[in-house]
Amino acid sequence: MKSIMGLNMNKKNDMKIEILPDFIKEDEFMILYPCDKMTIFTTKKPNHLLKGQYQHLNYEFIITKSVVKDFVLDGKKISIEPDMVFAINSMQMHGTEHLLSNVSFISIQFEKEFLHDLALGIYGIKEIMFSNQPIPLYKELTELINTYVKEYEQKKEGYFYILNNLSVHIAVSIFRKIGIINHTNDLKKEKTEKIQQIIEYFKKNYEKNISLEKISDISNMSKFDVIRKFKESTGMTPHDYLLNIRIMKALEYLNNPTNKIIDVALLSGFENHSHFSKIFKKKSGLTPSEYRKKVLYL
Repeated sequence: MKSIMGLNMNKKNDMKIEILPDFIKEDEFMILYPCDKMTIFTTKKPNHLLKGQYQHLNYEFIITKSVVKDFVLDGKKISIEPDMVFAINSMQMHGTEHLLSNVSFISIQFEKEFLHDLALGIYGIKEIMFSNQPIPLYKELTELINTYVKEYEQKKEGYFYILNNLSVHIAVSIFRKIGIINHTNDLKKEKTEKIQQIIEYFKKNYEKNISLEKISDISNMSKFDVIRKFKESTGMTPHDYLLNIRIMKALEYLNNPTNKIIDVALLSGFENHSHFSKIFKKKSGLTPSEYRKKVLYL
């Protein structure tokens, strides 16, 4: 749900598995079930969602297992009851206005091109958008997810092919139940691609000193246009977006108790410990040390 997306490649039985959400690591809170173009991940126990709003290329479908209050989609605040399903479209802004605790959910993430190609073959529409209106979790989706997880955990011969077939089945089931809104806009697509270039650069170079001049060159836009179009697309300035990426990386480093907080600050791209602590508390409502004590129970 808190998402800065990319691709990782692992090998299982000499077959490549693309793990889509590399911002999520399998740990004490989360477990992942990846196949070629789709990943299901679920909370093992209640999790915490950091304050902030984000976007990613993949389509995401959230199944709530607890109440999720004050979740934000495209600037609109919504509260969602347990056992509901709702869609987050590719590059759609989503997140929270404050730190949420004790949240349990299942997330299904599809690679963008996979869903586009599937929709093109079924409906003759490649650019797709889903309604964000939550719907009750339905029996077919629950059964498909349970079958998928069981197949993944057993890993019998040929399981990878079955997972890929199930990913198509799950996608088509969602197509039918949630519905697709035809969405085509070449200008918007071009702007989105330029903004995504900047985001990808941030993700790969977050620990460096990144100037406005640099991202202006990367996107082939003026400094004024970079700030204006980036904020139109993401709801944040480039600087604020980069800070969120750095905070997400800091959380990853803080999860390792052997990392000193002062080292986490530098590893995450902050100038010094003082600046890091100030921004971390602003984004999460906690200091780094409080995060370790109250959230990670260290």
